[in-house]
Amino acid sequence: NITVYTMGTANDIEQVKSIIREVSVVVGEVEKGMEVIAWMDEKLKAVEDKVGSIKESDKKRVLVCDAFWCTYAKGTSSDDIVRRAGLINVATEAGLEGWPQVSKENIIMWNPDIIFLPAWSYDNAYDPEEFRKSFLSDASLKDVSAIKNGRVYILEDKHMTSTSQYMVLG
Repeated sequence: NITVYTMGTANDIEQVKSIIREVSVVVGEVEKGMEVIAWMDEKLKAVEDKVGSIKESDKKRVLVCDAFWCTYAKGTSSDDIVRRAGLINVATEAGLEGWPQVSKENIIMWNPDIIFLPAWSYDNAYDPEEFRKSFLSDASLKDVSAIKNGRVYILEDKHMTSTSQYMVLG
């Protein structure tokens, strides 16, 4: 006589809100669920107020790349975060979906203004700063805008890969 509820994994902020609504009903805490969603909407509004007036032509183009050289394209939580942050995801712009692996040739062709790298990896054999330095010192990438301008950043994964209310902090 145990109630079982299953849900899918959210791939964007609106799906997270939908899951919160569903779970709040299942556990009998609808008001608490609405509070969480209101908190999310407050965070999203603050971001929208800051980036909403950026013209499309002024938006920076970004590549989000993990330690396995995979990116986060259309249909991923990171893509939703990038878009809401007033940026353009080069992988989505290239017509990719999901989590495809990228090559140096892709990076050169896409020429992102900014590259975001992860702060950790599953196998713990990854040094984020060394990975960042490898991008900055790679002669084959020297003409990529993000490399030329030193715009290669390490992002905290806890918000970029979160599929909970904390996704809005990304």
